[in-house]
Amino acid sequence: TLDVTAIANLRRRTARSRFNADYISNYSTAKGIQTANNQRLSGYYDWFLTSRFYWKVLAGEYYRDSFSNIDNQYSLSTGVGYDLVRTTKTEWTFGGGVGYQEQQFVSVEAGKDDSASSVFGTIGTRCDTEITGNLDFLYDYSARFLNGENGRYTHHMLATLSFEFIGDLDLDFSVVWDHIRNPQADADGN
Repeated sequence: TLDVTAIANLRRRTARSRFNADYISNYSTAKGIQTANNQRLSGYYDWFLTSRFYWKVLAGEYYRDSFSNIDNQYSLSTGVGYDLVRTTKTEWTFGGGVGYQEQQFVSVEAGKDDSASSVFGTIGTRCDTEITGNLDFLYDYSARFLNGENGRYTHHMLATLSFEFIGDLDLDFSVVWDHIRNPQADADGN
């Protein structure tokens, strides 16, 4: 077997704004047969209207997962949110909004469109907390509510325990869950 996973995060926080970008990639083979191949690049920019209430000015995402029959998926959204907890050790936020998604499929059944688009509503939460001086926990969850051609509703969840190993070197244990309620059938009807 061959398993390659990459997770990267870029974050900037000021008193009035917050920027976050995430990248997640999974690739796996077993006995030469591909068993996973997906990538997700997402980011957002928040502007604080009060000390805790913010406007998610823009959020964007690129996603591909050949096993879910998604060749390319692009989305843009906007919304509002509120920091439920914001201390030196914990930041927990909740938000919601609206957006637009364009999706291209790897293959489709005869007579079906090879792409679909949808407006969507979204909700999500993100909790980043320092459990001890060298142990951090991150939980990031979002759900989208779309039209039937785009899957009806989707979920994305990332949970990570991060151990400060040596200096700036961390050892992370992560669980990633992606779910599409009604994925588009491929050319074979699967």
